[in-house]
Amino acid sequence: EEATCWVSVEQSPFVLGLTSENGELLLDDCVQITEGMKTRERHLFLFSKVIVFAKLSTASYHLKHRVNLEDIWLYSFEDEVEEEGGTMGDIDHRLTLVLAWDVTFCLVCFR
Repeated sequence: EEATCWVSVEQSPFVLGLTSENGELLLDDCVQITEGMKTRERHLFLFSKVIVFAKLSTASYHLKHRVNLEDIWLYSFEDEVEEEGGTMGDIDHRLTLVLAWDVTFCLVCFR
């Protein structure tokens, strides 16, 4: 199942189109996003101007969120990692960020 998350970024029209309008691609990775009570597998693309979350289905990406970096509130668990040993329940603080924008609030867990 993990392998299904990868499509060649260099050859993806979806990513090439985003790169041309949103700056340089800095990071692409598979993540788990938790919004409310729902957790989903998504692909994260971090560009110099925006962050994009997409769903991979049958070798193509479908846009789920596209947010300007200046509109995002970001929180990491750095202090909690040192104090609590890095985990709380199913959440590994060393691999998790909290992102918020507009009315969206989510946990982003890297693998």
